[in-house]
Amino acid sequence: MFKKLLSLLFIAAAPVYAGSFESALSEKKDVLLYLYTQDCIMCKRFNPRFEQLKKTYPDIKFLSVDAQTSYGMKLMSKFRGRYVPFLVITGHKSGKSAVINPSCSIDDLCMARAIKGITK
Repeated sequence: MFKKLLSLLFIAAAPVYAGSFESALSEKKDVLLYLYTQDCIMCKRFNPRFEQLKKTYPDIKFLSVDAQTSYGMKLMSKFRGRYVPFLVITGHKSGKSAVINPSCSIDDLCMARAIKGITK
């Protein structure tokens, strides 16, 4: 329970500033973007999974952005997001981006395929 609370606080306490996504791309790293809202129950359930993914894929830059901020709304618009949690993987070598289906985000094999398909 404490671990879940800590991960929720970390995501809420780690603000992402305008341009962070673009900065991460300029670092020539693959980026997994997670758009959420503070009041989203599914987002709260996904937060521990997001922390687990960070450990599983240390070479990927992970960003979490509140979709209700002006920057979050800009990113939601850019990727045509209609729901939260909303995940996008961007590969720096491939130059491709893909939205990760919510059902895929909770399945290890599906996530591995989605990430590998863009980051190779």
